[in-house]
Amino acid sequence: MKNSYPNLTIISHSNALSNAFKKQLFFIFAFFATITQTHAQTTVTYTNTGTDTFTVPCGVTSITVEAWGAGAGGQRVTGNPAAGGGGSGGGYVRTNYTVIPGNTYNLSVGTGGTGNSGGDGTASWFNSNTTILAVGGRGLGT
Repeated sequence: MKNSYPNLTIISHSNALSNAFKKQLFFIFAFFATITQTHAQTTVTYTNTGTDTFTVPCGVTSITVEAWGAGAGGQRVTGNPAAGGGGSGGGYVRTNYTVIPGNTYNLSVGTGGTGNSGGDGTASWFNSNTTILAVGGRGLGT
């Protein structure tokens, strides 16, 4: 039976589904649910400078870490003619890292060098500054 209304169509169906069809739907649903569960990804981004921690969620045994070292500050020059320059960019690293579910790991987000002083940028790291490290940029004033 079919009733039509503007912008709405209602189709009446029998509620009786065969058991075989129900089983097929269940296995299709279970298959896609398994794929979604085993390949789901979550991204956690730290942008505040300084140290922090990351606690590994249950079931996670490997993570991808991307770290950027902070850029350095530029340096002003006085005199005539005067021309300053920018500090160098920080380093970058991307790697897979084996972790233990429930463990907490330390990390640090580097601080950029101060402008007009040519200060160095500081490194960003995960677990320790000897495990995964992206060096900070070198300033013009150092």
